[in-house]
Amino acid sequence: MLMRADRSNPFRARRGTAMTILALSLPLLVGVMALTLDGGVLMIERRHAQSVADASSLAAAYSLYNNYSKNKGLDSDGAAAKAARAIASDNGYINDGDTSTVTVNIPPLTGQFIGTDGYAEVNVQYNQPRYFSALWGAGTMSVTARTVARGIASPSSPAILLLDPSMKASLNVTGNGGISATGGSIVVDSNNLQSGVLTGAGGASAPNINFYGSYSTSGSGQFLGNVQSYIKPTPDPLSGLPVPNPAIMTVQSNTQYKISAKGTYTLQPGLYKGGIAISAPGPGLITLSPGIYYMQGGGFSNSGSLDMTGTGVMIYNAPQQNSDQVKLTGSGNLTLSAPTSGTYKGITIYQDRTATAVVNVTGNGGMSLSGTIYSAKAEIDVTGNGGTNVVGSQIIANNMKVTGNGPVNVIYTASGSPVRDTRIVE
Repeated sequence: MLMRADRSNPFRARRGTAMTILALSLPLLVGVMALTLDGGVLMIERRHAQSVADASSLAAAYSLYNNYSKNKGLDSDGAAAKAARAIASDNGYINDGDTSTVTVNIPPLTGQFIGTDGYAEVNVQYNQPRYFSALWGAGTMSVTARTVARGIASPSSPAILLLDPSMKASLNVTGNGGISATGGSIVVDSNNLQSGVLTGAGGASAPNINFYGSYSTSGSGQFLGNVQSYIKPTPDPLSGLPVPNPAIMTVQSNTQYKISAKGTYTLQPGLYKGGIAISAPGPGLITLSPGIYYMQGGGFSNSGSLDMTGTGVMIYNAPQQNSDQVKLTGSGNLTLSAPTSGTYKGITIYQDRTATAVVNVTGNGGMSLSGTIYSAKAEIDVTGNGGTNVVGSQIIANNMKVTGNGPVNVIYTASGSPVRDTRIVE
């Protein structure tokens, strides 16, 4: 008896098996796809949450800085926390405790800055609804982000900082006197190959002298200290320092206030329309009472021989033309110190940062000027004519010219100028 051959198709059997496996695994595949899709949504939301946490912490940090002179890094009135929550809300995290939660801790409660004043910690949680992955479960999926930002007023380290980006002889020292900086560096931001120029016997000395470009010397003068070329420039640390508001000041003079006769004078802070011009011979004394002296045109000049003194004084110059200069060129003794608190702590002379009127300071052996001299777009001309002259705790200017036969000193002190330090640190 002949046996009938099995004519069944082995491929058909295998296909049936594959279809069975596919049918059985389809729910799993759909589930994995659902998790993948929702995972992608979560990743996008996680990036958004981190961006919001960063922005919110910086908003708190700016508030801490703006109130630093009053609150010393504490959020006594809750303004910093409010600013952080406002940024989060504007970006979709309304802090309703349901879809999102925004927690602001000032000072931080976790991390390396626990309990440190001047720091703000922001934690953001967003409860993402399930979309495709609802097949696997109910409820929401949470994403979290955390950032710590700093908002403090800290000192800037250069004793002399010259901001012009390309000028030849941005630091120009001639004559036999020269200039020295103690306690801080000399920084020249110009990329010119001769951004620093010494001629004659006068020199420049500091612990560190940094040029973005390079320098040249002729004569016997030298740059003394750790002198380096091609060092990355330092930005203006006072670029965010606010301008005094003359509208809230007492008007002390509607025309230029002049002193041309010897004697004893006491001036009061406030608005001087037309500035102040002093040309009186000695003997005599001018006392500047503490406060802000706002020169609305006319400049501030002292070319006489009266002595001048002032404690807690800031002179703000708002030139209306280039002849409206600050000129401290008198032959009398001059002793001025900056405010020790408030927005303008450490600032003695502040010229409108867009003005190009030259600032002139001449020392005749009796000058003691502490605090920062700030003229971001203007040249400062410093002359030493004998004795030892201290021309500030810090000079920040567009460029600087040093002449004369007497030494000129800048004695940097860490409390000399408040600088905004607002950045993410964790």
